[in-house]
Amino acid sequence: MPSADGSNTKNLAAGYLRCVLALRRDVDPDGIWSPGTDPDQAAYEVVEKAIRTGPAQRAWELVLEVLRQTPDEDLATEAAGSLEDLVRHQGNNLIDQLEAEAQSNERFRWALGTIWLAEDDLSASVLERVVCASGNKIKPLTGPKPSLRVIDRIRNRPPNE
Repeated sequence: MPSADGSNTKNLAAGYLRCVLALRRDVDPDGIWSPGTDPDQAAYEVVEKAIRTGPAQRAWELVLEVLRQTPDEDLATEAAGSLEDLVRHQGNNLIDQLEAEAQSNERFRWALGTIWLAEDDLSASVLERVVCASGNKIKPLTGPKPSLRVIDRIRNRPPNE
């Protein structure tokens, strides 16, 4: 088994996605968070740490692989997690890569258009570039940020509600 030190992007992405799926199903056979013994939880920790603290290029590689491995039916949900966090935490450093990928990859552009950003998540010029890269699908939130519970309720509400 490859180590969860960031050396194997494909395996880390696969482990991250298995862990995310288990978390969505509220499945934890041990009843505790145990990245020290669970390789999928370890992979999740590696990806999340890269997204939040970098290096930005490593986070970019990991998130791109996570999105590549995500089934189409789960892409919006996954984009709302790893891609949204990547843009918030590393977008100022990765704007050129975000724009290039969105221009050449329709699936990525679609996923980018599903994320939520607030006006103060990025510098104004970078935020404008991210919005353009999404095909103008992103509508930045203004004013006070809603709580995560409000955003989750909005995201998960049935159509026509």
